[in-house]
Amino acid sequence: MKISFYLSSLFFLGVLFLICCKTYQNLEDVKPRYSGEANYGELAISDFSKLNPGDELIIQTKKGDQYFMDFRQMKDGPILVGEAWSFNLKEIDSPVIVEIPISEIANVEVKRINTPLTIFLPVLVGGALFLVILGASLSNAL
Repeated sequence: MKISFYLSSLFFLGVLFLICCKTYQNLEDVKPRYSGEANYGELAISDFSKLNPGDELIIQTKKGDQYFMDFRQMKDGPILVGEAWSFNLKEIDSPVIVEIPISEIANVEVKRINTPLTIFLPVLVGGALFLVILGASLSNAL
């Protein structure tokens, strides 16, 4: 019985390590960081070079509109092209290709792996599980 508990605990920890914790991060904070580039509003054009096709984005425009979209490409202008699946927190029936000039974008968040959370969450859960197992084995020894 104890062995199956330990094996299931190890399996659980292994799954936690395999499942990466992804969060939305400001585009300016995503590495690699560049400086000295032409700025369009508050965002630098080089910030958009960090995007890869398929990245999930939250775009906030200067007009106050909010898009949840998958990044497709950058066009001359510069214009961000993406496939929007939500507009102002309302789902769109079928995804629509949207082109937004960078000069109209107030904020961009991109969904990426949160390395500290990915590392420390399994360690924290594993440490708590170790303490529970240690406490149970000590109580059985008495």
